[in-house]
Amino acid sequence: MAKEETRNIILAQDGTATYERRLRVNGKPDQPARERVMETKRVDAAALIPDYGELMVLPTNCRFMRSEEGTAVFVTEEPPALRTVTWHTDVGDTDYYEAIRERLRRSQHHRLLGLSKQEFGRLLKTQQTFRLAFPYIIKIYVFNQRFFKGGWLYFRTQPLTSERDGLLVSCLPNLQVNDGHMCLTDRVRAMAMGDMNYAQYVDAVELEFWSSPWNDHWIETFHDYAKRVPEIASPWEWEYNSRVDSSFILRLPWRGWETTVGEQVRIRLANRAEDTDTFKYFETRVRTAEAYEIKPAVTVGATKPSPLQRLFLNDGVILAIGDQISFRRRTFDSIATDRKYEIEWFGRMDRNGNRNVKLKDVEKPLPLVTDGLLHSVVQIAPPAAPPPMELTEGVMLGQGSILRFKSNNDWGDLENRYFAIEEARRGPRGVILVRLAGKKEPIPVGEFEELYPGVRLLAGKNGEEQTIELDDGTVLAVGDELAYYDGRTYAESIIKSFTPVGNGVKRRILVMENGRELEAETDKGTFGNWFAKTADCRKTEITVGKTVIRPGDSFKWPEGNLTIDALAQFGPDRSVFGLKGNKTWIMLAMNGKFVQGVKPVIKPKLDGANLVIGHETYEPGYAFFDKEACRVRVAASYGIRIWSSVALVEANGKEIEFAKDGEMVNHLERVDLTLQLPDGREIHRGQRLRLTTDIQDFKAGKRFAVSHIQRDGKKLVVLSEGLGFEATAENLTYFEERRGTEWRLLADLPEKPAPKPRKKVHPKFGERCAVRYLGGDASNRFIELGSEETAKTLPAKIVDWRSEDLAKVDFGQRFPGTHCGNCGNCGGSCAWISTKYLVKNLGGLDGPALMELERVFYKHGGGARFVQSVGMIVARDAGETPIRIGDRVKIRNIGNPRGLPNSEVEGRYEKGQRKFLAGAAFTVVHAGDNSAGTWLYLDAGEDVGSPDRSRDDLIGLGEIPSELRQDKTWWARLIYVLSHCVVVEQSKGG
Repeated sequence: MAKEETRNIILAQDGTATYERRLRVNGKPDQPARERVMETKRVDAAALIPDYGELMVLPTNCRFMRSEEGTAVFVTEEPPALRTVTWHTDVGDTDYYEAIRERLRRSQHHRLLGLSKQEFGRLLKTQQTFRLAFPYIIKIYVFNQRFFKGGWLYFRTQPLTSERDGLLVSCLPNLQVNDGHMCLTDRVRAMAMGDMNYAQYVDAVELEFWSSPWNDHWIETFHDYAKRVPEIASPWEWEYNSRVDSSFILRLPWRGWETTVGEQVRIRLANRAEDTDTFKYFETRVRTAEAYEIKPAVTVGATKPSPLQRLFLNDGVILAIGDQISFRRRTFDSIATDRKYEIEWFGRMDRNGNRNVKLKDVEKPLPLVTDGLLHSVVQIAPPAAPPPMELTEGVMLGQGSILRFKSNNDWGDLENRYFAIEEARRGPRGVILVRLAGKKEPIPVGEFEELYPGVRLLAGKNGEEQTIELDDGTVLAVGDELAYYDGRTYAESIIKSFTPVGNGVKRRILVMENGRELEAETDKGTFGNWFAKTADCRKTEITVGKTVIRPGDSFKWPEGNLTIDALAQFGPDRSVFGLKGNKTWIMLAMNGKFVQGVKPVIKPKLDGANLVIGHETYEPGYAFFDKEACRVRVAASYGIRIWSSVALVEANGKEIEFAKDGEMVNHLERVDLTLQLPDGREIHRGQRLRLTTDIQDFKAGKRFAVSHIQRDGKKLVVLSEGLGFEATAENLTYFEERRGTEWRLLADLPEKPAPKPRKKVHPKFGERCAVRYLGGDASNRFIELGSEETAKTLPAKIVDWRSEDLAKVDFGQRFPGTHCGNCGNCGGSCAWISTKYLVKNLGGLDGPALMELERVFYKHGGGARFVQSVGMIVARDAGETPIRIGDRVKIRNIGNPRGLPNSEVEGRYEKGQRKFLAGAAFTVVHAGDNSAGTWLYLDAGEDVGSPDRSRDDLIGLGEIPSELRQDKTWWARLIYVLSHCVVVEQSKGG
């Protein structure tokens, strides 16, 4: 039985070669021969034809190289890296780049960089160099007969593994849109090969490419990406994302090319348009005894798969492999309308822009893309909304959440408005990015789990909340009864619901049961002062001026008499409303006064010796402080002159108007004449008190008489000088009272062990006295280091003496200015301070702070004639002490004020006048302001030779009453109070 072995290589139309080894066994004459395939292997037909050529040095990063018929093609691959590039954004199409800058100014991008808006604006104008992250960069360099023909650039997110790998469209400027051809500089175009090999020439082109600046040439692809991919929408955003996470560039939705890297090489070799008919190309190669190295694309039926991962359709729709689609009606036999299909791959596009799409679980690709548009029966399933992200304290932020942007936080056109979130995600470095309703681009609103200052997240569903919380903490709920005033009508109603917010709405709006829609908040997000809870407004008793009104009282008003059934007080002006007939609210009073045309029908009457006005009863013996006369008046009795006028009758028979039209006159204030102390003793009118230590401008030993006791919550003890102090246990330690012929402390201090005597004992402070620092000592560094206010609040003690005028003070803690420098055991808590800036603390180290005497009224004589109200604050002196009309001041500097010629100043004050003015004390009688600053008119009490008052150029002269302009006791110089004037006494005004 003979055996015969044959070996064959069969070339097929699909561009493959199949190797077969067959064994044939010849049978007997009556039996047919038998043939068996012993071995088979199918390979690329190009493997049959070796390509011999010269060995050459490959360029840096070269992955593939082909050479034929004098044409050499090199494919290089650069790995992902951060590169510094020059990008000129101020040449050429500057309008395009300026539009980018303007968008960035509004996008809050400066917050991500930690810059102010001004600093960011300067950066946008000047920056030309950027540090950017790049993905894998694929370049194809072509040479023909050793002449450089050009280079093409593409992106990839993974390294090349075979010639069948796809390519991505880059976003760089200076690249042609249709094929990625690089726009290189004139130096490259003029560079000859000379003695350079291919590797050296490519390296020179690479160096020129990365070192030359980019501009506005061929920026179509960059512009297209800028509209769709916010991370690289501008060089500044690209640089920021590169800084925080350079790998982000590998995760962007890059567009793909229809061709693979191998097909691009074939196109460059053939120097013609794309031709992917594999058999014709292989047939030509076979006839010319040359092979090709690309395996043919796998086809499914008549559709060739495309390497694209995403489709960017003509109407802006993006389809990606893995997306799910459904069909509105049954157009194809192989699909159903009640299910979703996943895209498996895309077919290549034909010349008409049509493309088949392969769906998972569907046998054949379907023609779903026509003329670059998705078939009308196809609808893309929307991606599932990302889960909400958790912020601090379990607060969730996601799609549908509401954000409010507060004012004064540099949020531009977002300030004081609400916006609904359409998309929320985390960007690089944990930045919280949101896209707001009505806005195209996402903006940063926080980092990690914290929102930026000025961003407030609203809980609950938009428009469906049962409660809302405003920025000031006010909580409103459906069913709450609110009172409101719209400038015309006061009304009360119940909250029915809240209208939705979230598309630039400025205020929350309440829907009330009476049909009104009310803006419940201000632009700043706080509860409007035109709203209040009804329970907070309804009152059983309200005092207007001196008149107490209650429900059931009667009033005269322009439309007739009325009796009120209920009372309400509302708003910052404390407006008073009365309910008439359980239906209509009427305004009765505003700012503590009855409105015009409204008068309470209140008739005074005598009940024995008592006076009754409305709901108030006044008894004989009541004391009242007369603010006009600055004295206390005690009622011996009351007298009714006419029904609307009442007189207070003093013990000497003098009558003072007490009430008119049912109200006590404004200049009378009810006071007490005695104050009971906790230990059973009392402070009473006429009692003599004496200071035990220096207080303000008063020295220890200064004597006062008690005038009266104010009836407010502080129980202020008012002294004869017009000053007062709160009768606390601490404040009582600063006074002694006269008991017979002796002076004794109002409040006894706790006994303390006598200090151990030392050599140096100060007659006023003793040896180790508890003291308070008053401030003002310029010899130490408190003022310079900004710690003087701290030093003034701390209890301190004297621990050493350098002289009678210089004490070493220990503050018990170290802070700026207390390191004395020569003390080894104080821990740096001591300072040397002049004794004139110290005061003895009667309460010891744990005792009270220095007491302040409060100004209650001004006692003045008839010497000075005051044009403005006595006691009115008109300025502050160099030490920030308030200056009031009636205060006594001294002039520290006799300079030349504006508005007074130098010659007049020199002539007026040259003969001792300057010295007199600098040492004299004046009374402030008038003040004014103009462009020169604040000025005062002062009264010297005698003729000081003031300038002629008839002059027209004296500043403020026109504001002085004409009959007073010639008064020689007025000193009419212009005084700039902050630099020339200091208060020396506040207790007297004349």
